[in-house]
Amino acid sequence: MSATTWVQLGVLLLVLVGAAAHNLAVSHWFIEDAAIDFAYAKHLAEGEGFVPTPGGEVVEGYSNPTWLAILVVLHAVGFELFDVVHWLGFGLSMTTVVLSWLLAREVMGTKTFAVLIPPGFLAASSQFGIWGTAGLENPLWNLLMAIGMWRMAVEMRDDELDRFRYPWSSVAWLLLSLTRPEGILYAALAGFFHMCWTVARKRTVVPTILWLVTYFVPWTAYQIWHYETFAWYVPNTFYGKVDRKEQHALTWTHRAWNWTRSYWRDVGQGFFLPIWVLGAIGDGGWRYFAALVQIAVIGLVCQLGADQRYLLLLLIGLFWGVFALGLRRTEEHPPRWLMALGTVFALTLAAASEIARSHGMAPTLIPMPALAKVIPPFVLMGTAAVMPVLGIGSRGWSSRVPAWLFVCAAIGFAVYSQGDWMKGFRWYAMATVPGSILFAWGATSAGRLVEELFELVPAVDPRPLVGWTGMGVAAVLTGLQVPGNVMATNKVAGALDPAPRGILPRVEYVRKLTERIHYDEPIADADVDMGAHLYWSDFKMLDIAGLVDVPFAHQRFETPFVREYLFEEEKPIYIHIHGGWATNSRIPSHPEFRRDYVEVPGFPAGKNLHIGNYIRRDAILETEWPHEAPGVQLEDDVVLYRPFTPASAGTGKQAYVEIGVGDTTKGFRKKVRDDFRVLLFATDGERVLRTWDIPPGYDWVTPREWKPDEVFVGRFELPVGDLPIGSWDLGMVALRSDGTVIAADPASAAEAGAVVGGTDEVPAVFARGEVRFPAQLTIMSVEDRGAACTAVYDRLFELAAKGSCDEAESAWDMARWHRAGEQDWERKHEPRVELALSECWAISSDQAPDDEERIRRLLRAKRWSFRTEAFASRAERLAEELEQQGLQARATEDWETAYRLFSDAVHLDGTRTFSRKWAEEARAFRLGIDPEKLAVRDAEEAARKAEGHPTRRQRKGVRLPLTPHVPRPEDPEDDP
Repeated sequence: MSATTWVQLGVLLLVLVGAAAHNLAVSHWFIEDAAIDFAYAKHLAEGEGFVPTPGGEVVEGYSNPTWLAILVVLHAVGFELFDVVHWLGFGLSMTTVVLSWLLAREVMGTKTFAVLIPPGFLAASSQFGIWGTAGLENPLWNLLMAIGMWRMAVEMRDDELDRFRYPWSSVAWLLLSLTRPEGILYAALAGFFHMCWTVARKRTVVPTILWLVTYFVPWTAYQIWHYETFAWYVPNTFYGKVDRKEQHALTWTHRAWNWTRSYWRDVGQGFFLPIWVLGAIGDGGWRYFAALVQIAVIGLVCQLGADQRYLLLLLIGLFWGVFALGLRRTEEHPPRWLMALGTVFALTLAAASEIARSHGMAPTLIPMPALAKVIPPFVLMGTAAVMPVLGIGSRGWSSRVPAWLFVCAAIGFAVYSQGDWMKGFRWYAMATVPGSILFAWGATSAGRLVEELFELVPAVDPRPLVGWTGMGVAAVLTGLQVPGNVMATNKVAGALDPAPRGILPRVEYVRKLTERIHYDEPIADADVDMGAHLYWSDFKMLDIAGLVDVPFAHQRFETPFVREYLFEEEKPIYIHIHGGWATNSRIPSHPEFRRDYVEVPGFPAGKNLHIGNYIRRDAILETEWPHEAPGVQLEDDVVLYRPFTPASAGTGKQAYVEIGVGDTTKGFRKKVRDDFRVLLFATDGERVLRTWDIPPGYDWVTPREWKPDEVFVGRFELPVGDLPIGSWDLGMVALRSDGTVIAADPASAAEAGAVVGGTDEVPAVFARGEVRFPAQLTIMSVEDRGAACTAVYDRLFELAAKGSCDEAESAWDMARWHRAGEQDWERKHEPRVELALSECWAISSDQAPDDEERIRRLLRAKRWSFRTEAFASRAERLAEELEQQGLQARATEDWETAYRLFSDAVHLDGTRTFSRKWAEEARAFRLGIDPEKLAVRDAEEAARKAEGHPTRRQRKGVRLPLTPHVPRPEDPEDDP
């Protein structure tokens, strides 16, 4: 190797140290969405399929197949993804830095130190650093981009026009296309440019044909498999994030452009506009004037169409450019002192303007017509198309032009997708590698311009890419990338977006909520932030954001859909909604939400409680006491029911008890009265042996909030402590907020088989007005309790084998009640029970009188275990029958029947993605939210808006919970 190469390697090593430090600045953090990929990888590696939750529907809730494939392999060989992926991303990023150096040597030559600019740019880049270790596909994307550009440069060497090189770059572009959905846009640009260059320079189409075959044969095969597997052409994430958004790519003041403008301002890349333009157009002669015109057009359009914050600096720069280029044009050898004086004057004027602004002396804004806020997108698209044409024929144009096109593709996608909720401008991480090459060419062109203006061109022939003076200018420009990018990284690091482990407390909170109310059915949870939920729970997630939820992704928040899907079909036990998601989804405005859900206390999140937690009301309050026992009437229209104690408790263990407290107020409106407490006590009839506090409504729904005739059914596991073996009375006392007893009616108590203490006949044990239920709690020795549990447990399998599935389920309940509070015992025996009950229900479906009952029994089997052969074989056959019947109904446009058939089919067999697709199609037609009707409605809304009338949403209004919302960094739902 030459001395130059050794020096380059030494500097590259220093650059790698800087890049490593930048990447490691936030390497302790994963973005929450990364755990979605981790969950899919785990499920795939464990044989569950492409499902967000084991046993769930097949949904393409990811958009990065190549990245997912790597994660699957890592999980399959035993790596913990949360440990290894940081280092994987770090390694890929460092490899990309080295590849950018090799790419630069390929396109710029090996003898110039300008080849160190791309690695330096990447090391400084905030987007390259933040997203390199965040757990998403960005480092893999950057690596493939670098490989593709490098290999394309090798295949387009000017000095080897007669040499045949197989177009292996197409493989890199293929993998890039499979890394993100928009990757095909980059591949198309690369393939088109490769074809044009090859045909023009080599006069042959053979490399192009080979490129197309190498790319499109596997790509087409993948697309066929993809469509057959998922039933949709693009990932579900696209439909959830982008598909139903109203496009504003041509609206300068909309978020679509505001997000991109924020990037160029906040990271400081807008100040490098001359470098980007020179990078695309090149240097020398007329190109400098063309670049100046492009800078003027882009800069003026952007500033005059916005707040004009940097307009004065732009004008100073333009005047300096006109002065410098004009002087150089009119004078063969312009005086250096004059050029230097003009430069110093421009810099001084710029500094003075900023100092004056900092003292409150801002320039007056130039009045602009409304057109100024309309034309920027059109002008920017025009200049983006013109500049690569101007760049053709310039030095290194075969790498300048593709780099410019790739950067424009990244900008176009960012505008089309209207940005991203994550901090750190993730979409611009996709542009860092081509941006590094474009910046390197622009910086060297700026250096050559300085050399020419000050007549410092090296006196050698041929002239090098850039002399030492120009190289110094380029190095300074590269160094100026550091401050803005580092500040941007620090800003993100100081207020990181939610990480999976930051959402994990919410997962545990939901689990504990359901454990407290003894909710025994599978947990259905409506929420956002899917990563932690999918990785650490087995909940059925209803993804309000639509990433892993096909119905939400395609129907969004249409009122009829939300009413049917959320409140009539799924009825999640828990809904987490507030802030921006509450406003945009309008879920809290539905009367069904206010009727069926109650807000419960939140969980700690920083210094406050995390709000927006709602649980289904009927899990706490029912319309009647579910057990056969009359209630005891108390004063204030309160009624107490005999405690339900189905199983004996062991000494020193816990007893399962259900407590019923009702309200017998009649009429539509109940009178407002004070809340009350209930105390439960065990007694031998003479003394109190043990007491327990029973919070009515779990203290989540206080008695004053109960509706008429609602009954609180509280399920508790109560420690029996040192209660001796035997049968004991259970007594209940209701206390008003002032401590007085709500007395019971003796006659009512007698009808319920209870006694009221504190009367002339029955003395009080705890308080006058108490209600006592004789021999209601039985305490056994631990051994006897275990024997009773074992007998019931064994009986369960006998019942299941005979096909008495309901009785077998009841036996399992009884066994668990005997072992109240012993979760380890339950977890140990649950797998065997699940298999037995699943087989029982599946086999019993053969005797079902009709398809409806057959479906019900099979779904009950699936509730226990979807892995049994008895269930899987029957569910697959029935789902196939239902799907075929659904297709017949679809052909006749019987949307109601089609929807029910397709829905049942996919519920039975989650791999039937086409059934889900057709079900959502039928749902849309049934509910009047099909594309045609929505288009008519939107047109009417647009007309009303144009006429100044209130829109449908403005007329309807949005009713939100009264709970105040304080946005927190932990809440990605604040910005859907």
